[in-house]
Amino acid sequence: MIYFRRQIRAATARKERLWPNGVIPYDISDNFTGEHKRLFQRAMRHWENNTCITFIPRQPEHLNYIVFTIDKCGCCSYVGRKINGPQAISIGKNCDKFGIVVHELGHVIGFWHEHTRLDRDQYVDIFYKSIQKAQDYNFEKLKPDEIDSLGEPYDYASIMHYARNTFSRGMYLDTILPKVKFGQRPEIGQRMQLSPGDISQTKKLYKCTVSITYYLSVCDETLVKEFGELRLDGSNIVCRWRIIAAFGEFIVLNVSTLDLPSPKRDCASERDNYLIIRDGHYIGSPILGSFIIFQLFIYFFFLDKLCGGVISRTIVSTSNRLLIQTQTSYPLFSIFAHYIGLVISVCGGHIIGDIGTIQSPRYPENYMPDEECKWLITVQEGYQIALTFQFFNLETHKDCIYDRLEIYDGTVVESTALLSKLCGQIVTKTLISHFNTALLLFISDSSVQKEGFHINFLKEINECKSDSHGCEHRCVNKIGGYECKCNIGYSLRSDGKTCQSTCGGIIKASNGTFHSPNYPLNYAPLKTCIWQIEANNEYQIIVNFTHFDVEGMKSACSYDYVLIQNYEGMEERYCGYYNSLVYTSTTNRIKIEKNGFMAYFITDLNECRNNNAGCQQRCTNTIGSYQCECENGYVLADDGHNCKEGDCNLQVYDPEGEITSPNYPFNYPQGKNCNWHFVTTPGHRLSLSFEEFMFEEHNTCKYDHIEIFDGGNSDATSLGIFCGSDIPLNLQSTANQLFMTMLTDASVNRRGFKAFYSSICGGNLKAEQTIGFIYSHARYSDGKYEKKMRCEWRIVAESSRGVNIRFAQFDLEREANCEFDYVEIYDGDEILEEYRVARYCGDKLPSSFTSTGRSLLLLLITDESEEQKGFIVEYRSSIPGTITPFTSTTRRPPREPIINNNNNN
Repeated sequence: MIYFRRQIRAATARKERLWPNGVIPYDISDNFTGEHKRLFQRAMRHWENNTCITFIPRQPEHLNYIVFTIDKCGCCSYVGRKINGPQAISIGKNCDKFGIVVHELGHVIGFWHEHTRLDRDQYVDIFYKSIQKAQDYNFEKLKPDEIDSLGEPYDYASIMHYARNTFSRGMYLDTILPKVKFGQRPEIGQRMQLSPGDISQTKKLYKCTVSITYYLSVCDETLVKEFGELRLDGSNIVCRWRIIAAFGEFIVLNVSTLDLPSPKRDCASERDNYLIIRDGHYIGSPILGSFIIFQLFIYFFFLDKLCGGVISRTIVSTSNRLLIQTQTSYPLFSIFAHYIGLVISVCGGHIIGDIGTIQSPRYPENYMPDEECKWLITVQEGYQIALTFQFFNLETHKDCIYDRLEIYDGTVVESTALLSKLCGQIVTKTLISHFNTALLLFISDSSVQKEGFHINFLKEINECKSDSHGCEHRCVNKIGGYECKCNIGYSLRSDGKTCQSTCGGIIKASNGTFHSPNYPLNYAPLKTCIWQIEANNEYQIIVNFTHFDVEGMKSACSYDYVLIQNYEGMEERYCGYYNSLVYTSTTNRIKIEKNGFMAYFITDLNECRNNNAGCQQRCTNTIGSYQCECENGYVLADDGHNCKEGDCNLQVYDPEGEITSPNYPFNYPQGKNCNWHFVTTPGHRLSLSFEEFMFEEHNTCKYDHIEIFDGGNSDATSLGIFCGSDIPLNLQSTANQLFMTMLTDASVNRRGFKAFYSSICGGNLKAEQTIGFIYSHARYSDGKYEKKMRCEWRIVAESSRGVNIRFAQFDLEREANCEFDYVEIYDGDEILEEYRVARYCGDKLPSSFTSTGRSLLLLLITDESEEQKGFIVEYRSSIPGTITPFTSTTRRPPREPIINNNNNN
């Protein structure tokens, strides 16, 4: 598969890659959760709300469409329409954020990254030395036949712009930096929402607002709300409104054309002044008829268009979308906008069909208070209705007396027909009606509103009711099919229908014995045995395994195992070897299941067995071939078989890891001068510990030795010179860099060393006039902070100066009194109550603060439960400040990150 790679708001210059009429069909892979699916719909709705782009579920007639999936590229997409079939939009690990999905959809629509514009060198600088290996192609400018900025200015705020550290070798290193404009450096890389420039360029690309004259243009608007008025701006002669409701809602339009000019001829022939209402999402959707209610009678009118002079007409959609178009022969200049109609989204109704979707009002946004919606679903006679819950989150109550969804068998609300009353959060659920009709009743009160629900339905038949299923023992109905099951003590034969006697069975006794098949010899493969043990009421069951030896490692029972399950749903899985194993149940019935394994195999020639396949050092067999490898300190030569000495000047950027001397575990080479430069996240220190250490002996380490420096090079303070066989004590840096050298002469050589390094939060920092950074945890942006952290940062400025701090990012566990995870600021260098300025948690950016003296202390505490993204602090020296009141807690809806994971672009 060929991707238009990640170097992929500058728009595509290839017009064939635009989606016809701005309509993009989509499909979502089943491996995504309901929460993910809701996120994708929110991101698509964000584009729809601000542009004329339309996303619709893929139908069989759609040959070209996008598929939300997870690919090895992480976060990536084609640019524009692929043309020849389905195309992937990959939302991989750490990509499932609102702003990132909006960004990837920007590629789908047809936008490259903003910094690939031809004129980008006037606005940003690229630092290629800071870019990760083999990622510099992402920063290349595109060719004129690939990219067209459509006359739009360079947009630092574009959601399609890289962040400053995208694809950086270290997240504190800039790869792309805006030039200073008007004394300030613009921010880049936001992943919160579309910028005004993004919206303007999309409308140009898809001709949403094509100018008719230099002062007249098309008005174009998307409405996603329960009700709203449509009004003509007097300066426009063409207007389009797209009305979108949730699945399971329909749209009622009360329309008036009194403000439109009267037709010059009959309305059917009118070309200049008219209104058209389409039942769907684009200009090819069918035109809707209208009806008038007069003296309790409904009179239907099926018209191609409406012309001026109509007092009132009511139009009702058959789906959740309407497209309304108006045209006038001249501008309707007026102090007031001209009234066209009133739009109301109505939930509920009678849905007839074999497959469909029902969503709560306003989904994927929160539903409104005081809603009551009733849906009646009818499928083909002789079938049942299967409801599959894709997403469900309503206000929680143990009896569901507030917000709730009630599901009934049949067509009426009766307690005897109630299938289920649901509230709270449900991850996955399936319900099957008994008839071909089902009624869903949704009620919300006036207090708490949640995200709502997304439910799919389809017709389902119970094959187990017929005599044709062929199951010997039991038939279990499944959506779209059925499955045969056997009674305990029997197993299913390969035909999937008949049963055979096997190990296991039902044991009803006060005591007894049972054992695995063939005991004390090895058990046979591909066996599933179930014992159901039942005791008298009020008794427990104690199972004593006097001998237990099952394949596995106790903690990872992936193949063979014994599963013990009680009838409260609790289960435990055992494997490996135990001298003695005792299990005590909590109920009087347990089920013990012993499972074997299944494997596939192929034959393959091991080329490495014949003369090491010509490899000088190591040979690794692969399926159909082999691969030569080299020992530590050596690299593979160009011939792919021999090894040569490698360069041992290493830059180490990972927060933790393992290092060894060249050629380890064998003797290090002679005459080597090696350097290791360790760099971790700002605001963290490095710890270095040796597991094995063996160098040539000398009382002053004159010959072979290592030396470690507290800084970024050999000019920094030395932490020690080491040789011989005594393992050095653990060493720690005072800042975020360590430097280690290894020198060997031409005589004696030894085994060398194996060491581990890790990052430690906190430390003593010096505030200068240039900005320094503190990150809450070493893997900030790659993952959430750890549990049970305690980090202290003491920042000191020069005499007569203060320390100024500013939070660039902030996201800690939210709690009303900030008692779980929090940051505290102290105006001084000690943790004393009288020095404490504020405590923060939640996700609102704290105010900046300047110490009154030369010292400031920052304290981070996390507990053992919930973790969040963490924070970034900028610090510098400043004129001393004065204490001002701070808010002790912070609360607001979560915001999207400004700086994203390197792969989340």
